[in-house]
Amino acid sequence: AERARMLHPDLSPVAYSMLMALNDSGPRRASDLVEIFSIDKGAVSRQVQTLLELGLIERSPDPEDRRAMILAISDEGHRRLANIASARRHEIGKRLEEWSDEELNAFVRSLARYNTALEIHETKLEAWNEKKIGPPPKHPSKPGIGQLEFLTYLLIPLSVATFPHLFQYYLTAKSAKSFKLSVVGHPLCIMVTWLPCVLLGVWATSAMVDGKPIVPPGVDPNATLAVAVKNLTGPVLGGLMAASILATNSLDAQFLVMGNMFTNDIVVRFMGKDRFTDRQLVGIARAFVVGVVVVTYFISLTEPRAVFRLGVWCFAGFAALAPLTFAALYWKRCTKWGAYASILAAGISWFALFYDSGYGAAEGYLVAGMNPVAPIVFTSTAALILVSLLSRPPRPETLQRFFAR
Repeated sequence: AERARMLHPDLSPVAYSMLMALNDSGPRRASDLVEIFSIDKGAVSRQVQTLLELGLIERSPDPEDRRAMILAISDEGHRRLANIASARRHEIGKRLEEWSDEELNAFVRSLARYNTALEIHETKLEAWNEKKIGPPPKHPSKPGIGQLEFLTYLLIPLSVATFPHLFQYYLTAKSAKSFKLSVVGHPLCIMVTWLPCVLLGVWATSAMVDGKPIVPPGVDPNATLAVAVKNLTGPVLGGLMAASILATNSLDAQFLVMGNMFTNDIVVRFMGKDRFTDRQLVGIARAFVVGVVVVTYFISLTEPRAVFRLGVWCFAGFAALAPLTFAALYWKRCTKWGAYASILAAGISWFALFYDSGYGAAEGYLVAGMNPVAPIVFTSTAALILVSLLSRPPRPETLQRFFAR
């Protein structure tokens, strides 16, 4: 209503909406406006007549059908719309001039998320209106995470059971007994440590200091910890704390294992063990790790997708291999064909969902309200159990070798 009055005191909100529809989509017939706004022809004719009398639109014969008339915005209408847009930008600029860059970026991200959610809802509503099957789609809800999504997130810690630096420990152990407890215990410990991390994030995004939020609404989730440290400490202490946080991760161990796997499983295997000295193999491993880091860095400069979102997809793939790891250690009926099927099912289901999400670009991508890790883990587990039961069981001597007490 306010925008309509800014355009002309006699302009109704409905007429203004029709004018904006013509501005957004270009010239249209009056019958198109009837369909767009779902009102009768008489109401549309009255609003169109008002716009014509105010000189905001003009009517001309349809070049495809000379019997029909096309409605388009006039030069005067374009001029007035441009003036209103300029005035609104100036007014918004005055209201936001005291906002920091961080607050403005958070506002832009939140607004973009809202617009995306609204577009998705309108698309679903349009599809529902065509078929009228089932209940209509719900309106976009406030930002947050659903209960089912949160519960299925708990499957993510299963991924640590198959991380490269831990998996190498399993492969080099003298017996399965020495790491059976680690395979189950480590993911459980990670689940426990996730709780204080989640609570810390909840606190940081809701607590206030001197009347200002520690982490403003809409801040990129990847930056939550960094923003909280920055706003609660000075630059020196914040830098030291950030360095200590980064030092506690296991990335260095994973890099070392990647280099070791590259030299042993690829270089030595295909080029011969006697061809290189130990020092040369160490150099090759280091060069490989440096190469991976450099390539990753340059990719990150142009990669628009959030690191956390891509990380969750990676963890989902690792988690899909956890059921196979557990079964190999605790289920005597597990077979190699079941293992092959489990790996294949995990890979296919992971890629299918990853592709459907725009290769991780879709924010908040869910499958029936669940994090994608749930259907991926379920698919790999089902394939493992089904194929293992249908294939020939392991021989007694094999069971005696791996499951001996």
